Amino acid sequence: MKMNKMIAAAIISTMILSTTACGSGGNASTKTTAAETTTTASSEVETAAETQNEEDAVNAGIEAAIAEYQYACQTSDVDAVLNCLDPGFSQALKSGRLLLNWMSTKKNTDEAVMNTLVIAIMNIADISVDLSTMDIQVKDITTAGSLATAEAEMKLACSTGEYKDKIKIRLTKDGDKWYITGIES
Repeated sequence: MKMNKMIAAAIISTMILSTTACGSGGNASTKTTAAETTTTASSEVETAAETQNEEDAVNAGIEAAIAEYQYACQTSDVDAVLNCLDPGFSQALKSGRLLLNWMSTKKNTDEAVMNTLVIAIMNIADISVDLSTMDIQVKDITTAGSLATAEAEMKLACSTGEYKDKIKIRLTKDGDKWYITGIES
């Protein structure tokens, strides 16, 4: 839409300048100005298109990171969830998980780790949630360099029916990958 407005503005500017050039007896310097204006407008359209493409690519990367996290939660895949989180934070959880496995007589401590993640990262406490029903819908994304915030709506089935909340997902980029650093309601 923005690109169409810019193209229309460039065409109108060119038409006005061409009309002015013709009305003043075909002044060559006015015709050059019209050509320069068209070139400038074309450059602005290309720059706007490149900026939009870059923004779309960034947003797609952020949405992919959130979708990856959602799927990891739905499948209760602790390793996948930890891989979606900021490496500094997830490393502490990975170490804690190893210690928990070492100390525990249970064969599977992943349920305890998932519960910790739900309470600590997603700020959902005192509610029995069904992570397999998690649905995160991203509404808006704001970026500032390697930091981003996604405004979203999250729904989960829970012991009281449905848990629904507007959330902010904070992300950071490391290399080419976006990682979740926190989720708050």
